[in-house]
Amino acid sequence: MSNHIRADGRARGNTEIVAVTSLRPALADIPGAIEYLGGPSRSKFYTDLLPRLDVVRFGNRTFVTVESLDRLVAANRQPAAQNGSERRRQAEAD
Repeated sequence: MSNHIRADGRARGNTEIVAVTSLRPALADIPGAIEYLGGPSRSKFYTDLLPRLDVVRFGNRTFVTVESLDRLVAANRQPAAQNGSERRRQAEAD
């Protein structure tokens, strides 16, 4: 009996379970990049954010690298002590 994969993805003849790891995409289209960043307006994305991202073009399609999206998020991350709610608590305590 051979160990071929059937059209439904199950192995034929071999009942051994094989783990399949999912791949993280390397590129996101513009709507996907906007969603990934939490949904800024398209205008904000094109004027302020896109110039700071790595872009890949295939024909007339524009993609943004997920790695550059992650770098943008990391560069703008603020520790909890520096956010506005912490400053308000400090002001209320004074």
